[in-house]
Amino acid sequence: MEYVGISETGLVREMNQDAILMHADTCAGFFAVADGMGGHSHGEWASRHIIMELEVWWKQFRATSYENDFRRMTVSIKQAVDQANREIYTTYNRMTICGSTIAVLFLYQNQYCILYAGDSRVYQYQGNELTLLTIDETWENQAGLSPEERKDFLNPNYGKLVNAIGTRETMRCRILTGVWEDDSLFLLCTDGLYKFCTNKELKYYMKKSRKADNLGNICNQIRDTVYRNGAGDNVSYIIVR
Repeated sequence: MEYVGISETGLVREMNQDAILMHADTCAGFFAVADGMGGHSHGEWASRHIIMELEVWWKQFRATSYENDFRRMTVSIKQAVDQANREIYTTYNRMTICGSTIAVLFLYQNQYCILYAGDSRVYQYQGNELTLLTIDETWENQAGLSPEERKDFLNPNYGKLVNAIGTRETMRCRILTGVWEDDSLFLLCTDGLYKFCTNKELKYYMKKSRKADNLGNICNQIRDTVYRNGAGDNVSYIIVR
């Protein structure tokens, strides 16, 4: 398993409120991106706190502790995120709103688990297709809206998060699992990547990543594209091969 990633401030923001995690051993891989809620108090603390909790989980991870049961592993990861949610909510959500998105990818043998909340994303590149596995938890993607409402880009609520870690006492997150093929690649990212790099460009770079001798070169090429397109937000992403 190979992986590479970056987390940078970009050209406009004064502070990097993103955080990332990248780990792997001979049987498992553990990756995450988090994006502190911009404009809110301690957003950078929220994203880093989530990553810190996940770091603790990985350091304690032993497949034998779960009797090699993949489902028990995924439940344990959710418990770690639950813990971060409670601590962020209790510590900072009193006079203001504090929170962070999260997108976690856990790989064990030939299985994957994705846990997410907010609008950070996980893509899978398999065959010659780039597939978005997550759904942005923003206003326009809520259930019950008409097709016209979903396309109303002028609505002041368009693009606003409707879910994040730390904003509620009880966390809501989505979990999906599946089996990955030998030629699969994964891309985790915050919105600072996909808002400044087109889907066509992302697919092109993931295709190059499949056979690249050095994933770091591809990572830098993606970075150059984001900065060329304005880098109007913090930019964080991880490529897993």
